[in-house]
Amino acid sequence: MTNNRPIIIPWDFSELAEYALQHGEKIAKIVNCDIVLLHIVKKSSEIEAATEKMNAVTEEHLEKYGIKPKFVIKEGSIFTDINKMIEEENALFAIMGTHGIKGMQKFTGSWALKVIIGSEAPFIVVQDSPISEKISNVVFPVDFKFSEKEKLVWADFLHKYFKCIFHVCYVEPSDPLFKKKIKANMITAKKFLKEK
Repeated sequence: MTNNRPIIIPWDFSELAEYALQHGEKIAKIVNCDIVLLHIVKKSSEIEAATEKMNAVTEEHLEKYGIKPKFVIKEGSIFTDINKMIEEENALFAIMGTHGIKGMQKFTGSWALKVIIGSEAPFIVVQDSPISEKISNVVFPVDFKFSEKEKLVWADFLHKYFKCIFHVCYVEPSDPLFKKKIKANMITAKKFLKEK
């Protein structure tokens, strides 16, 4: 599944972005893929200073972790250019650090949710630095959408590399049609995950 597809990490020089990069470095070593840090500036006049800072970050990570992430600096908008980059690079997935939903809205004005919802690629959202070398527990939310089957592909990917435990969850809808669709997706997901 990797086929030289990179992990994209939106980068704003924050502690949360650093956490995302640390997670990315651990995953990249296991799945053997590149990391691309994406920093978006508002004006082209900011590119030169950002390039110097990005060079320092990547050199520091080469020394500390043995991985030198690539980086891209784009003039534009976080609302559109993160997902454009994910598409251009045919990214495996993106990793983004947040404070959680409440913090996401405080930290970003809910931009993170807009970016994640608008993406074709999966996002891994982290709130702290990695506590182990591998991903061991994954929350697997199930809803009524057909895209549930696509999530199973990613569950298979995670299991292949990390042998993680999946915790299937769902919200009980009041609509009988949605309830029926969720039940069908739950059966499919549980059967698939049990085989892992």
